[in-house]
Amino acid sequence: PTTNAGKQPATQATARRKNRKPNWLLPLLGACISLLALVLILKFSGALDGSSVASKTNRNAATQTSASGPSAHIAPTTVDPWAGFYLVFEGDQFPWAPPESPSPISLDLLPPGAQLIVHLRPAQLFSKQATNDLIKILRRDFDLDELLTPLTQPTGLALNEVSQVTLAFYQPAEPERFARYAMRVQLSKPIALGQLESKWLGALKQTVGSRSIWAIEPDQAIFVPGNETDENAPADEPLVQQFSMGSRAMVSTLGDTQDPVRLSPQLKRLHQRSCDKYDLTILGSPRFLFSDGRELADRLPPRLLQLIEQQLGKDGRAALVQLHVAESLYWELQLIGANDSDSPRWSNTWDRHASEASTELEGWLVEHSPHEYWRGLALRMPQMFRSWREFARFGVEDGAAIANGYL
Repeated sequence: PTTNAGKQPATQATARRKNRKPNWLLPLLGACISLLALVLILKFSGALDGSSVASKTNRNAATQTSASGPSAHIAPTTVDPWAGFYLVFEGDQFPWAPPESPSPISLDLLPPGAQLIVHLRPAQLFSKQATNDLIKILRRDFDLDELLTPLTQPTGLALNEVSQVTLAFYQPAEPERFARYAMRVQLSKPIALGQLESKWLGALKQTVGSRSIWAIEPDQAIFVPGNETDENAPADEPLVQQFSMGSRAMVSTLGDTQDPVRLSPQLKRLHQRSCDKYDLTILGSPRFLFSDGRELADRLPPRLLQLIEQQLGKDGRAALVQLHVAESLYWELQLIGANDSDSPRWSNTWDRHASEASTELEGWLVEHSPHEYWRGLALRMPQMFRSWREFARFGVEDGAAIANGYL
């Protein structure tokens, strides 16, 4: 006779299924966020400055639509002022021209319908002098090998072997479950498939339909494009330039859809304005983060989650954050709010918060005594934020609120 002895309560089994996710996933996301924060702090402090700041005139601007309409000295036009663009030569109310033209990040080899996308260029970022200077500073107080492990553990590859990593999050399979995910990896140069297999420790090759996948962790798999089973395939070992990782169910369907992008209209608009040449790009829906993606949001640092809520709102339909490290560090934030009329309000809110930041920091320093470990940095922060505000610009472009600047 069948008994229930040894069976575990359903609630415990459900809890384990609910929390099942790769143990490297959140550390990878945390490493990207930590890297962004550390670069900004050290750039503010002047630790990464190798040359004098370029003049405002050289960085000023390009095409822009003002939140308050065209200025008086702009030539009349028949173009709708909310959809058109104007060439601006001076004026602190207009955003800076970005260092690169938009070239949307690739979503090939990712399932359609992503709600949050993190795109990183490890080989490019860690080959720059500014990044090397940052690493030298961090090694004084941190175990960098442990910090960088989440960027290398999933693939078994060194940072200089990975040209691009794109991590995408999707609606959970069931309510209150952790968001589904998939990751696309593009290599700096092709690597033999056999060599890659040796790096995927414990990977088991399996056949699904006409294609092969490599099973790794429970219910996780790797897909290599162009590796369909073919008895007449050449004996030479194929070279691999890119591959995808994710749940077995998601990986098994890659390539079956005619529209691999298939984003919401607002995410698609900002995706078209992203640039795959930048070191870090984050594209996502704040609304998703505070609703179906709440399991993911709850694992973020509370202060970071509070900052996202304050600066992007819980109902924002699409947000784009971009960072590029060069002789000058370029940063950019774009937002499409709950409705299109929200954009001027968000732009003005960011401008006000940026202007008040240094004064609020000074007030905090009067009431608190920073720990001696970071007191020197804390005392310089008000001036750092004044400098940041001096080179920050806010406005509206193509219906989206935008803030950007150089450091």
